[in-house]
Amino acid sequence: SLKAAEDKLARNEKKFRHIFDAAPYLFVSVNRQGVIVDCHRKIHDVLQYDKGELLGTQFGSLISGAGNDAIQEHFRKTLTNGAAKNQTFGMQKKDGTEINVSISSSGLKDQHGTFFRIICIIEDITELREMQESLLMKNEDLAASFEELTAIEEELRHHHEELLRNEAALKASEARYRNIFENAILGIYRTAPDGSIIEINPAFARIFGYTTPDEMKQSVKSMRDLYANPRE
Repeated sequence: SLKAAEDKLARNEKKFRHIFDAAPYLFVSVNRQGVIVDCHRKIHDVLQYDKGELLGTQFGSLISGAGNDAIQEHFRKTLTNGAAKNQTFGMQKKDGTEINVSISSSGLKDQHGTFFRIICIIEDITELREMQESLLMKNEDLAASFEELTAIEEELRHHHEELLRNEAALKASEARYRNIFENAILGIYRTAPDGSIIEINPAFARIFGYTTPDEMKQSVKSMRDLYANPRE
């Protein structure tokens, strides 16, 4: 019956309004001319406007800078194809600050199959964009640091090639360094600023008559001990 149909329509409208108002994203409905005809309570949370302040205004007036032409193209695409998804815009809040948003739109058809309304789902991605920019800057810093480390590594490689002569190339890994250090025919040692011995290789120990580096380190605690006149 007509009454049953009207009741069903009223229930559907109530259900739709509940979903519309409770949605976590901002919903804005605009007509074919881009004029706002409806929005839900999330509008105040996102843009600081009350619903009544925006009804009847051009949606494009909320878009920052040159984005107005882009949103008009976004709407034209929606009215032609039925949808336009995940396009990023800058939007101005009531206090003039700008936020980054992602807008996806769907077209609603009338009984003749013509799109007459556009439903925009708007997500505030300002924090996500800032995080992406921060990560990009960190990646750039890491890339610069990597280039610097690569240059230092190359310089060290050439230094060790000249020092050891019998090695064609030296790689940056600790295993490669240890292999060269242990098997070098030249004596190599590393000390603290006060001259105390941190590390010596087998060749260095042999030069001074010791069998192993550990044997030499037990007897010689500082490079000063190897000089006839340590004060000089």
